[in-house]
Amino acid sequence: MPLLVWNEKMETGIKSMDDQHQYWVLLMNHLHDILQVMVDKTVAEQALMGILKYTRVHFADEERLLLENNYPDYASHKKLHDDFVSQINELKKSIEQGKQSDWRSVLEVINIMSRWLKDHIQGADQKYASFLKEKGAN
Repeated sequence: MPLLVWNEKMETGIKSMDDQHQYWVLLMNHLHDILQVMVDKTVAEQALMGILKYTRVHFADEERLLLENNYPDYASHKKLHDDFVSQINELKKSIEQGKQSDWRSVLEVINIMSRWLKDHIQGADQKYASFLKEKGAN
């Protein structure tokens, strides 16, 4: 069973962002599946690193779109992204340093990321979506 299921509540109506969000959900579900079969921890950590890398790419794309359209709440939206990346980096560092070395640590990261992603898309991203649609973006 997938960790996250894409649904219409998660759609922003901005195709490029919806496509990226759907891919992000796919990556997170893939990591969740890996954790369910208890493969080598290195495989799970590599999948997690892939998600973190994609997260940065997505945030950069989203922030660029907001800047290009003069989104008035850009600074607060970017801060949400920055705070999330910091939180995940701290957890990643703990795993790498062996402070948290079991499967539950990686699972904790994926659970935090999935909750954040769902809440962020359905909250903050819906706000910019309305703004961008008014400007004619799709």
